Parts: sequence; C-alpha cells; structure tokens
Amino acid sequence: MLALLDEPTPAKGEYANAHFKSVNKKMKDLNLADLDTQYRGDAKQYYTFDLLTPNQFPRWIADLKKGKL
Repeated sequence: MLALLDEPTPAKGEYANAHFKSVNKKMKDLNLADLDTQYRGDAKQYYTFDLLTPNQFPRWIADLKKGKL
C-alpha cells in the first residue's frame, strides 16, 4: 500500500497546473489601481505547483530552505 502513496496521480497534476495557470492569469490581468494600496504588493505574486511524493519531501524542503525553488 505504501507504494501507492509514492505514485503521483497525473489527474491531480493536470488539474492543479490548469488551476494555477488560471489564477496567475487573473493576477496578471489585475489593474492595481482597483485595489486598496495595502493589497497591491500581494497582487504581484506568481503561483507554482509541485506534485510531490512522500520520498521527495526532504529534498523539496531542503531546496526551499536554500531558496532554490
């Protein structure tokens, strides 16, 4: 059963990539003048998605800590 947990589900990856592509497009298309000044800095974000298996967690976390992501 553990082997099943280590296998990424392709459908999850496809859905997530489509979702974040849509979110990023909406963020890019925002007119900053329409936002309160306190939120304008947050509107310049870009989202990514990494579908990880449990055996990839340590490497991903280490790279995150080093700023390599």
